[in-house]
Amino acid sequence: MIFRAYTFITKLIFLFAIIQSCSISVLNAQVIPFKTISLDEGLSQSVVQAITQDKFGYLWIGTEYGLNRFNGKRVDAFYQTNGLPSNNITEVYYDNAGVLWVGTDHGVATYLNEQFNIFEGTDTLIQNPINKIIHHPDGSVWIATEGSGVWHYDGLVFERWNTDNGLPSDSVRDIYFDNDRIIWMATRNGVAYFDGTAIRVVNKDEGLSDEKVRSLTPLSNLSLIAGTRNGITLLFKSGDSEHIAVNMRNQLLKVNQVMLDSRSRMWIAEESGLWRIDDINKPALELIYNETFVSSVFEDASGSIWFGTFGNGALQYQGDAFINYTTDSGLPNAVVSSVYQTKDKVTWVGTFGGGVLRMAPNGEKQVFQRSNSSLKDNRIFHIIEDESNRIWFATRNGINRYKEGIGLQQIPRIPNDKYRFIHQVSHDLFWLASEENGIFLWNDRKQTIEREITTKEGLISNSVRVVEASSDGRLWVGTTNGISMIDGKTVTNYNLATGLINQVILDIFEGWDGRIWFAHFMGLSSLNKDGTWSHYPLEFKGEPLAAYVVREFDDYLWVGTNKGLVRFNHKQKNPQIKFYTADMGLVSDELNKGSIFIDTEGYFWLGTIRGLSKFDPLLQYEKKIQATVLIDEIEAQGKRNEAYENIELEYDDNHFEIHFSAITTQDPSTIQFRYRLRDADPDWQTTYSNSVRYAGLPDGDYQFQLQSISNDGIQSQSVYANVKVLPPFWRASWFIFLVLSSLFVLAYLIVNNIRVSKQVEVERMRVRIAGDLHDDVGASLTEMALQADFIQSYPLSDEIKETMQQLGDMSRQVVNTMDDIVWSIDARNDTVGDLTDRIQDFANQILSRTAIQIYYHFDLRDEKRTIHADTRQNVYLICKEAVNNAVKYSEATEIHLSLRHDKNACILEIKDNGKGLPESGKKTGHGLKNMQLRAKRLQANLEFISDKGLTVRLTNLKL
Repeated sequence: MIFRAYTFITKLIFLFAIIQSCSISVLNAQVIPFKTISLDEGLSQSVVQAITQDKFGYLWIGTEYGLNRFNGKRVDAFYQTNGLPSNNITEVYYDNAGVLWVGTDHGVATYLNEQFNIFEGTDTLIQNPINKIIHHPDGSVWIATEGSGVWHYDGLVFERWNTDNGLPSDSVRDIYFDNDRIIWMATRNGVAYFDGTAIRVVNKDEGLSDEKVRSLTPLSNLSLIAGTRNGITLLFKSGDSEHIAVNMRNQLLKVNQVMLDSRSRMWIAEESGLWRIDDINKPALELIYNETFVSSVFEDASGSIWFGTFGNGALQYQGDAFINYTTDSGLPNAVVSSVYQTKDKVTWVGTFGGGVLRMAPNGEKQVFQRSNSSLKDNRIFHIIEDESNRIWFATRNGINRYKEGIGLQQIPRIPNDKYRFIHQVSHDLFWLASEENGIFLWNDRKQTIEREITTKEGLISNSVRVVEASSDGRLWVGTTNGISMIDGKTVTNYNLATGLINQVILDIFEGWDGRIWFAHFMGLSSLNKDGTWSHYPLEFKGEPLAAYVVREFDDYLWVGTNKGLVRFNHKQKNPQIKFYTADMGLVSDELNKGSIFIDTEGYFWLGTIRGLSKFDPLLQYEKKIQATVLIDEIEAQGKRNEAYENIELEYDDNHFEIHFSAITTQDPSTIQFRYRLRDADPDWQTTYSNSVRYAGLPDGDYQFQLQSISNDGIQSQSVYANVKVLPPFWRASWFIFLVLSSLFVLAYLIVNNIRVSKQVEVERMRVRIAGDLHDDVGASLTEMALQADFIQSYPLSDEIKETMQQLGDMSRQVVNTMDDIVWSIDARNDTVGDLTDRIQDFANQILSRTAIQIYYHFDLRDEKRTIHADTRQNVYLICKEAVNNAVKYSEATEIHLSLRHDKNACILEIKDNGKGLPESGKKTGHGLKNMQLRAKRLQANLEFISDKGLTVRLTNLKL
């Protein structure tokens, strides 16, 4: 492979010279803060060998015993019992497809959808530890091992590269693909690269500082950084096979990994600690951490640097924003009560009990205490520099000042008192605020007190904490009982009665817009130009923040509180509060009153109860990322349910608690959650807690909606969980259905009982009427017919005999007609069998006087089935009319009468073999018309078929 020529040889030589003379800087007076994830935080083991991050924000930490997943607050550990091939995790890699690859000393596993799977082909890889897993741009997987070379998997087959293929060693620690698709491999015998035709090797003869290479990192398209057991080497593509090596030989760094972060800083993880070069063009090697072996270094999505150690777990570097000073770095006392930096960069640190520390720019330190100087007291409340460059100290027992070349002095004639604050009015005049006796105007030239203001002169309290003069010349005095404003000889007081929300004033500051700001135990208040008050009751996790100090910088208000440093834009209607806490690098969350100073370079010096922090507020490289929010579980009815399950709760056990978290590598305590239970909460709620509880909800379907708001105000996407509160059993659909069904059945039974009772009563009445008609009326008519016959036996005229004959015949005819009526209304004749019996009785009776033969065809399913009286009567009368007609007019010799079932209905047929209907087809007479009328009443179809006789057919008959 022929590399592209590198033409800037002069630049190379210059760079070579610079790095050869690389300086070493070790900060011994300051402490770089680190966030530690180790055994105390739940890490499975403290020897960390690999770190990566997935798209959700989880940090994956591989140790000698177990794989760990860190969400910023909690560590979850995974072992062989969870599906890993081994507990010794040597490599973790997250690919673009969302798959986590886990290399162990006994094979490879992948993690996807909450499940580990042993990687196909692991039996080929189990002989040696996995050092590196990486994907080629073509999608294939490359795996570097400690003793079996490199394995290439294209999705179908494994291909092995080892010494037989030209590798200088089978121990391969790192792999890199450059833009030319050249494959670079770090081995124990040099750097190997495959140029598409053959494997070539770079070794000591070509400038490599050591042939035991552990890391390969691209510096540019033309250069590569090789981390070796003897420093680092810059490899340049500059000809056939030549390489120019630039080594840091003044430090024998045993490099494990080299990483360039998003700010182009070089991080070097090696056996003695962690090193950094801020500018590769002007390299100054800075030791960041030197407590133990550093195995790996990683930059997460937020720009934070993490590194793994052998014995101290995984550490997050927090020194970009904060540099800390503690008793370990020279502070005489951990409680820093005041801090000041002079124009010549000398930093003065006042402590509460340890005196004063003077730190010169060259690192020289000097401590002033009562035991070794004229310091009035070791408890320092305030430090200022006057116009003559003298340093003044307010102590618990008087005032001191310091002058270069003269040293520390006591000021005569100033009474010994507890002085809280010093404010310079002019070259010679100073206001001195005391804790018990108001304020004094000290004339330093005359060495006299010019004016004394106490409660006798109208001061609201003699316990003064702070004194400031506004740009209009008014003097503002903050006390433990409110505020006094002094304008000449006029004193105006402000307290709870006049609009303050807290009367213990700890700091006063005039903003750029002329508003006067007051810090107190319930946040901030400002007195506006129009005389109105504005209050900012800062809160954290539902608790009010005590504001100890307030300053304005870069369009923000910066407030030192008991929960950290707070930044917010008071110009916004609902300002987003950003916290800087100990978890982000601040030496302590609790700042002290008045202990903030902004130097000429814009750095904040912050005094806390555990030391001093130097803070850079202008973090332009700080990445604002969206935290991933998760609903972890829903606890209800004594069970913990996975968040993705739909939860159903009984109406009398409907309290539940929802647990959630946000995945972030920053301080998780600063994450705010925004939530609501739809159809229950009237609006979105906010909380810093990781759980919310609901109880007493009415039945219904609810959806819990959740978002996170990061420390920078970035709002996450919403996640959801569905909760259903079941109605009480008396409101359940099955119960309502059961009740309605029962009521329906009960109503049906009642109505049916009434109907049956009425029907029984009707039937009884029908039987009684039938009996009465038969017994009374029938007997009377029969007797009338007999009497008519008896009268005819007497000698009468022919006219009277004929009349008696007609009367007897008419009586008998009425008896017959009445007999049909009695039969039809008698409830004892309501079955199908009664109907057929009646039809046969009539037919036999009328045909007994003729020569006509009748044949019956009855095919009925249930002759005992009851039918309605109207139906029975109309069917009988149709049969009676049809038989009568056949007897009278058909001249037939036989009649066939059939009644049979047909599907869901019956068919009635009366068929004779007579002459049929007249040829004219006219259906005259009332008999046929009556039959049609009765068929209509039955909702049946009646046909007259004249073919070799007459057939009367009644179809669709419902019996």
